[in-house]
Amino acid sequence: MRKSSLLLLIFILISPSLFAQILDDSTKQIYGPKTTDFLFEEQFIQNDTSYSHPDTTLANFHYFNIANKNLGLYQDLGNEGTAAKYYYIKKVETIYTEPGYDAFKLYETEISKIKYYRTRSPFTNMAYTQSTNGLGKLGFTHAQNISPNWNFALDVNRITSSKQYSAQTREDRLVDHWDFTFNTNFKSKNSKYQLLADFLHFNHKQIEQGGIVTSSDLPTDPTNLLADYKTNYQQLLSGINNRERRNNIHLMQQYKFASGFQAFHILDMQRQKYFYNDNSFSNNYLTNVYGTLDSTVSSIDTLRTYNRFQNLQNKLGFKGQFNGFNYVLSLTQRLYSLKAIAWAENSSGLRSETVAALDAGYRLKEDKGQLSINAAFSSNAAYLIGAHLKVKDFNLEFRQSLKPVSLRYQAFDSEIINWNNDFKKTFTNQFTATYSFKNRRFEFAPGFNLNVLDNYIYFDQFQKVTQNSGVFSVLDLNLFTAYHFNKISLSNFLVFANSSNSAIYRLPEISNNTNIEWELLYAKKLKLYIGADILYRSQYLADTWSPFLQTFYLQNNQKVQGYPLVNAYINFMIKTVKLAFGFDYLNQGIPTNGYYTTPGYLGMSRTFYIKVNWPLFD
Repeated sequence: MRKSSLLLLIFILISPSLFAQILDDSTKQIYGPKTTDFLFEEQFIQNDTSYSHPDTTLANFHYFNIANKNLGLYQDLGNEGTAAKYYYIKKVETIYTEPGYDAFKLYETEISKIKYYRTRSPFTNMAYTQSTNGLGKLGFTHAQNISPNWNFALDVNRITSSKQYSAQTREDRLVDHWDFTFNTNFKSKNSKYQLLADFLHFNHKQIEQGGIVTSSDLPTDPTNLLADYKTNYQQLLSGINNRERRNNIHLMQQYKFASGFQAFHILDMQRQKYFYNDNSFSNNYLTNVYGTLDSTVSSIDTLRTYNRFQNLQNKLGFKGQFNGFNYVLSLTQRLYSLKAIAWAENSSGLRSETVAALDAGYRLKEDKGQLSINAAFSSNAAYLIGAHLKVKDFNLEFRQSLKPVSLRYQAFDSEIINWNNDFKKTFTNQFTATYSFKNRRFEFAPGFNLNVLDNYIYFDQFQKVTQNSGVFSVLDLNLFTAYHFNKISLSNFLVFANSSNSAIYRLPEISNNTNIEWELLYAKKLKLYIGADILYRSQYLADTWSPFLQTFYLQNNQKVQGYPLVNAYINFMIKTVKLAFGFDYLNQGIPTNGYYTTPGYLGMSRTFYIKVNWPLFD
């Protein structure tokens, strides 16, 4: 992998100069970003034909890992590809019953984010990232129209990251990930019939280290941490890995019967598998990684679990315009199950649910804004209602939901831990408000998110799944500001957050991202963008990670974060090729030699990155 990656990197770096030599002054490129465009599925459903083009700017290109690309608002295990948890409460999108395994969701390709292309010439996009600490990322996209109204596209992503400590070799893997999406979109000649079809494959493996071994000789206080992780620290666990695999087939088709009236159909066939292997259980269980267990379980040498979620989902609906309103009316039938394969007699069998939904929108006069409402009701007495008002630069949104508890919280079967619960549905009220102002020099965007929760589900300090019977709230106030002056840009994103019940929901009270960037013209031809990100999360009692349950749970012993991180970078473009060099955790040793992202798990040490993105349009 290392040699092939190096060859690819060399090829990417030298190709722009070769390409420049091929094109002389008399040659004109007629294909480019403007001849390649795409839509998302929601735009097809809403009959929105405002096509987007591939990004040819350097905005946000300096983010070398997925967590930082998401503003660093995720708690992970210190390395790319590891289990991750969002700090705040996410917006409730559906009331479907879900399996509940979402530790690696950050790295998953979501149906809503798949791009359906329309190209006049073949479009290929290649991306590559590598670091000095063993991160390798490779991305490949190819889209091509077979005919003017029929396109095929392939998207492939590969992520590998190496251990920070206890590595037997330089490339001793911590995470091994790859996914691919194959999609096609077709439109009939009369534009009445449209088809979107996808096949998604997701394969993610994480080696479980359990954090670092602690003792009196190995300090855990961040002010005393030793800088060289690989030399000074050893992993707590060995012989454990988690793997998640997903295969999804997705189909959306619609037919226009008359002006303002269409029928559509969406089919999903999903199979998701979750594997856990502990080949050294008799040693690992002594570390308390499995919580409080009876000593008789020590007779088990190898512990394995295999859970499989299957879902067949069929949605039929109508959409169009009526008296100035856009509407989407649908009915969804689902058949699903979550089974622990080795203990099938105690697993949940095949279940069904039906969900009726309505989304309607009305554009205000003189194009001053839009009002939309949405409602969904399920056969198992769940519901979701919401409203969204956009007036010029203001956005107001409200959502209320009563949602079924995820399947894994209701029942779990294994050789060592089992439960069968009858939890109530979770209730959520969500209020969001934002304002955005922007002119040539200044940007100002305040906002807030208020979540009122009842029947909240969590894992307590003993790794026991628990339902809270009281109401509590989670509030975050956020403010984005930016100032652009000549060749210098300053921006800042600040979040103040509070949980009214910090006994069961904990998060950093302050999250701050500051960016400083300077544009420099080198040799009167090449624009260089030199900048730095300063990241800060206030210290807090973060949840810790359970490899066996594949979830985060409460702990009261160790605080994490609380120290600033400085990441420096330089971005530039050669023709259409984007390049970036980065130096993360530049301030290691000032004021500490390290920090924790999760109790026991060290954040990434000082790392150098290189990133290349090369789009081809013919």
